[in-house]
Amino acid sequence: MEFHQQIENTIKKRLKTSQLLLFVSVVIAVGVAFLAQNAGPSYYIWAMYFVVIGALALPNINKCKKDLIDYHKNVISHTEGKVLDLFPEKEESGKWIIFLDVEGKKDVVEFILPFKPSIQPESTIKVFHTNILKLPVRIEVA
Repeated sequence: MEFHQQIENTIKKRLKTSQLLLFVSVVIAVGVAFLAQNAGPSYYIWAMYFVVIGALALPNINKCKKDLIDYHKNVISHTEGKVLDLFPEKEESGKWIIFLDVEGKKDVVEFILPFKPSIQPESTIKVFHTNILKLPVRIEVA
């Protein structure tokens, strides 16, 4: 249960970060637009700049919400491939990075795990992950 709670917390953390970016950019845009009344029209360009920055956070918010709903409904995807490399992200973080060579894909697929998996390089594994954010939920050796 602890691992599932950690995945849910990760999705919620990304959601809150995107929402905070949206909030801060809108507040700054409103403040700059208020100052533009007294200072001049060039400030409206800066206000629009911050509105655009806030608008760029909207797709991330929608992705996080959809992934959270799908995770609660237990709708997950899987990717199967050969492990190319497995190494720690940082010594103090405890997270591990896996590179998979998936048949039929040109690029290497990367997954970040919160724990060290008990797999070896060159083995074939199946990673079950969330649909949009690609957070790994379960790993099976094929």
